[in-house]
Amino acid sequence: VKLRSIASGYTVSFLQIVEQLLAGTSEGNPAVNGQTLEEEKTQQGDADWVDLYNRAIRFDAKEWGVAYWNCKLYGGQQFERLLNEFRAVCDHTDISEVTVDDVATAAGINRLNNIPNYAWAASDLAAQKSQDALVPLIEQLCERAVYIMKRLTDVADKIMDGRRKRAAPGGAPSRSSSKSQGASAGMGTQGSRVDIHNIDQYPYFTHHVKDLFYKFIDQTAKVCKEKCMDEFLSTRTIYWDLTEHPENHTSLPVDRNEHEDTHAAVRTLSTELFVTLRKRVTKKVLLKFYNFFLVPMQTEIWSELEGKITWGGGGSRRGSSRTRTRERGGQTDRGRCARSHPSRTARAGWTSTTTATCSR
Repeated sequence: VKLRSIASGYTVSFLQIVEQLLAGTSEGNPAVNGQTLEEEKTQQGDADWVDLYNRAIRFDAKEWGVAYWNCKLYGGQQFERLLNEFRAVCDHTDISEVTVDDVATAAGINRLNNIPNYAWAASDLAAQKSQDALVPLIEQLCERAVYIMKRLTDVADKIMDGRRKRAAPGGAPSRSSSKSQGASAGMGTQGSRVDIHNIDQYPYFTHHVKDLFYKFIDQTAKVCKEKCMDEFLSTRTIYWDLTEHPENHTSLPVDRNEHEDTHAAVRTLSTELFVTLRKRVTKKVLLKFYNFFLVPMQTEIWSELEGKITWGGGGSRRGSSRTRTRERGGQTDRGRCARSHPSRTARAGWTSTTTATCSR
């Protein structure tokens, strides 16, 4: 029972700190543990954005308006900076060259009158070109987001070590004094005692907690990526919108015998459709990463880890999911949360607290 209590206490403390890092806190010492945008890419290794053909997309972060590019960040603000960088890269992504061969192949033949359907060609080109340009960026966004979340374990470890050292003079054992202060609750062989309350005595357990944390991040990123891929419209959907609202786009020439003018008009129309799709997909992807990646890291992670630790790896027990502390208008309801997690200080919603140490 006592070991289970120690395990549960460590898990709650770990998740509390992760949640605080996502919400915004300077307790993790951003000057030491934070990363600038350049440091983040260097530490991750070969993290430059690349296009479909694996060509590096190089740019000046300041010129493109990436927020906090020169600030040392971690947690929620580092994730926010990543999304800001993704938006900047997408906004500067143009449609690849549309050749005459592309237009002629995509046009096909209209079933009714055997006349090439150039509106369909523009729709198809926009659909294919948007996927070619944006899918690699979304995949890289997932990889970068996973890296940012996984490095929270190192910051959390340092925060917990710091708390133990500060608590040591008041009677709580630190790493150096745990052996001499564990007589009342210790167990061991003759002449030596081990403080069972010191979490450092259980490296396999702490590794197991972090492994569960990493697996949850990977699974959450996989689900989020699948949700993002659903945002790419089919050629038929784009064509339907084009024919329903032709006034919003460049019209195609009436005389289809003028091939050069027709092909130029198709290229122009496909570019317009590409820009519209790019703006739509970029906006939706950002929302999906907030809703299906960040939010689960603040909510579902609790029941996932606590269930597997508290109930012996069988997943979260029905009815055991935590009731978060809610603060509304200065009134705090702590009853149910205090009974299930006495040591937890909960936070409601997403805050925009900036945790940054900027180089001046």
